[in-house]
Amino acid sequence: MPAVRPFRNREVREIIRGEGLSLQFTVYSNTAHTTTSDISSANISLTFKLAKKTSDSAVLTKTSATSTEIEKSDPTNGVFLVKLENSDTSSLDLGSYRFDVLLTDTGTDPDTNKIIALGDIVISEGISL
Repeated sequence: MPAVRPFRNREVREIIRGEGLSLQFTVYSNTAHTTTSDISSANISLTFKLAKKTSDSAVLTKTSATSTEIEKSDPTNGVFLVKLENSDTSSLDLGSYRFDVLLTDTGTDPDTNKIIALGDIVISEGISL
C-alpha cells in the first residue's frame, strides 16, 4: 500500500473527561481517496496512540489485536473503529491531545508501517446541573 497524504482521516473532537468516544476511519490506497484498502488480513494490525504532544510518550494505546479496542468493522472496505471507553478518559488531564493510528503490514518485506489517521482530542471538564 502506498503512503497517502494529505490525510483524509483527520479528526478533531472535544469530549468531557470520563466520556467514551468512537472514531471511525477508512483506509484508502490512492491519494484521491476513492479506492479503499482491504485490511482483513491477519498480517495487518492497527495501533492508536494518544499523547499530550507529538514528542511525548503515549498516555493511551489501543490495538486491533483486541477487537474491543480497535474493531475492523468492515475490513474488506478498509473501515475500522477505535473505541475509547469512559475509563480511558477519566484519568486524563484536561487539555489537548494528539493521536495517530499506525497500520503495520507484516506480510510485506520489509514490514509496511504508515500513519493512516491523525488528529486531536480535547478533554474538557463537565459541569453538574
